[in-house]
Amino acid sequence: MPKQLVISTRVVFTLILVFSGPYHTLAQTHQSVPISQTLLYEFLDIARIRGMVGQLPAVKPYSLSLINRALLEINTNRSKLQSHEQDVLDDLIERYVIDEDQPINLDGDVRLEDDIFPTRLGWHASAVASGDFNRFRDSLNGSGVANGYISGDLGKHLSWRAQLGLGGFLVEDYNTDYSYGPTGWQPYSYTKRWDGGIQPISSLGSFIQMPTTPAIGFSYETEIAASMWENRVDLRFGRLRHEWGIGEGSLRLDASARPFFALEGTLRPFKWISLSTITGILEYGETYRNIDDFHIAFTSREQQNMFSALQMEITPTDWLYLSFFDAGIYPKRPEWGYVHPFMSRFLSQNNTGDSDNLMMGGSIGLSWPGILRSYISVYLDEARFTAGDFFHNPANMYSLQVGVKAAIPGIPLSTLTVQYTKIEPFTYTHYAHVNTPWYTAPDSAGADGRHGSPNDHPDYAMDTGYMNGGESLAYALEPNSDEILIKLKSHIRRGVTWHGVYRMIRHGFPGSVPGSSFDTWGFSPKGGLTPDNDPNGAYGGSRKDFLKDGVYEWFHIFSAGGTLDMRIWNEPVQMGLDYSFVFLYYTDYSVNKHFRALDSSYFPNTFRNIVTFTIGVSPY
Repeated sequence: MPKQLVISTRVVFTLILVFSGPYHTLAQTHQSVPISQTLLYEFLDIARIRGMVGQLPAVKPYSLSLINRALLEINTNRSKLQSHEQDVLDDLIERYVIDEDQPINLDGDVRLEDDIFPTRLGWHASAVASGDFNRFRDSLNGSGVANGYISGDLGKHLSWRAQLGLGGFLVEDYNTDYSYGPTGWQPYSYTKRWDGGIQPISSLGSFIQMPTTPAIGFSYETEIAASMWENRVDLRFGRLRHEWGIGEGSLRLDASARPFFALEGTLRPFKWISLSTITGILEYGETYRNIDDFHIAFTSREQQNMFSALQMEITPTDWLYLSFFDAGIYPKRPEWGYVHPFMSRFLSQNNTGDSDNLMMGGSIGLSWPGILRSYISVYLDEARFTAGDFFHNPANMYSLQVGVKAAIPGIPLSTLTVQYTKIEPFTYTHYAHVNTPWYTAPDSAGADGRHGSPNDHPDYAMDTGYMNGGESLAYALEPNSDEILIKLKSHIRRGVTWHGVYRMIRHGFPGSVPGSSFDTWGFSPKGGLTPDNDPNGAYGGSRKDFLKDGVYEWFHIFSAGGTLDMRIWNEPVQMGLDYSFVFLYYTDYSVNKHFRALDSSYFPNTFRNIVTFTIGVSPY
């Protein structure tokens, strides 16, 4: 093709995007694009590493208007893409930028056009099934959810959306002593898809935490969003999942964490600086290791928390990224020092008293433009800097993540990630606040010191761990863990992706090594450890010594899989298939002075062959 014709084609394509009516309509839409749209966010990440788009904030989800601008900027650099990579870009532009109205079987919505209040009503559905072929009949479990939504704009700067999902769920009755999450899933990969409690089909009036028999439940997400001055100011009030980080998974707010209602905003006064803030209401939920049914009033009474965080991102050059994170979890009350977007939570606590759980952290990213990005992130929960022996004192709770993500030359839209993550004992947990003034009642707690009857006026021992809905707000590992991750993924052809992953996870066995679960310190509020009865921060005189102070779980996980998006053939179906081989064994260096597997009847070596199938019907 002559060079002049190629240039003319690109000019015409760009003019169509800029001046077409559908683009102008959608440019006013500021609702968020869910972080579950992984293909889109991975494409933007690859484009950023390859230098095809300017700085994008680490705070997600992005608004649709911000994504529009990013995709159009990438389109101006489309000459750097191979032909099939350009096809992927064109699909994303067609879906998220042009978004031409089509019959409902192709775009999944009905549109009510209006100059001021355009509105859409739409639908989508998805299902997933997963099981261990070694014990397929006992471990097979999954879910199916149908969602309906309504969304629209209110003038030029305001958008809104509400989505309701109804579905069926089943998780096998696993042994909670040995695994965090259902054994029919890859370890540390399961997240609940329902909100609140769930009702078993056999007894719809009951309230349970986990659907170990067939059950039904709902999910609900909603938002009101505003954006001004070309996304220099973004505001949102809604219930969504979030991701705040630059690694493969975040130590601060992770994509796998449960959604929660929050007021949030991002201010970008200059291209090289971004300030994000969020204040929200966290939701109740027992952890996977404690799935007993204590009824909705019992389960929720000790987890009445709010969450506030502030993150500043600075990108003075294309090769340097800096961020600082400051956050707090605190029992519900109108604490305006935490709510104010520009106030440090750490400094505010000094003015209001210590009834809260505070944390801070930061990241440094170094890039080789067009080739790779390296990063290191630190999350600090508690610390005793003057107590000596910093690395073995359990009072020093922190998590660390260091990694490299590189674009792979010669393989289309591909990245290789090598990452190490370490989470110290007790990190993301906290002692129970027994004497919280606004939750303290005159009588003592129930017989177990934790779940007394609300009618007996118990002493509400508030759990302010870094959790929401029974799951971690941060990276999906338990405390006292580390992980080596090697991940290769590629959008190799239009509509086709594949990935290969190796994970080695080591985790302290909760019954052997203190601080290896999300339980509050000491497990019981009345007999638990607090700074008041353990002033030196030694937590009962114990000394942490990773891998050497008790029994540890060792996971070796090899997985591979891919997805097929049939929307490239105008069929609204997406399918995915994953296989994971899991080898789990246990060691006890404290007794045996070696890391060879125990392989006993209580700590057996186990092998899992896990197959996960997903299907979605999503025309848009």
